[in-house]
Amino acid sequence: MSRSADLSQLWLTRCSRSSSHGQGEENVACSICCELFRHPVVLSCSHSFCKVCLENWWKDKPLKTCPVCKSNIYMDPPLNLSLRNLVETFTEERRQTSPAQPECSLHSEKLRLFCEDHQDLICLVCRDSRTHKDHSFRPIEEAAQELREQLRRDLTPLQENLKVRDLTPLQENLKENLKVRDLTPLQENLKVRDLTPLQENLKVRDLTPLQEN
Repeated sequence: MSRSADLSQLWLTRCSRSSSHGQGEENVACSICCELFRHPVVLSCSHSFCKVCLENWWKDKPLKTCPVCKSNIYMDPPLNLSLRNLVETFTEERRQTSPAQPECSLHSEKLRLFCEDHQDLICLVCRDSRTHKDHSFRPIEEAAQELREQLRRDLTPLQENLKVRDLTPLQENLKENLKVRDLTPLQENLKVRDLTPLQENLKVRDLTPLQEN
């Protein structure tokens, strides 16, 4: 089997294993990138692909063949208008029924990669553009996990510092405040309310027998 055939089989196997598309989305997904068609073109054999995917597939190849059936292609493939309209309809329906997801402001595609050079989220079209040529990319979840770990490492010394410097003075201040505010009013209240009635009672009870005598 030729190298081209090996690559074709590799791509098709990857799509069949990793694709999470539903039955409807499989009909509007490119066999090369396994994503929704972007500027779909149709070959003379009736197979359709993203224009950019097909151009990259044919790059440095002596003959242009269909990535699926290996038919020789002698003419530049035209734009598949019906398929493009189908993709647009499918995308709009999915947008209305699915929760909103972050999209690229330039290409209206899902943000899937993190560009380490620009420190920004990008879509697959951005990745293939001149702006991000020779840049380094990582999956978004992988980059997010690393950032979370870095944030946790940065916050740990700060939390420890707050425990040592701030909590002890606050506790001491609270104790002193309770002493000053609570004990003094209690003592004053006892003096006013308890001692006077006691003195009056003693006068009445002790002086009466003395007078009778």
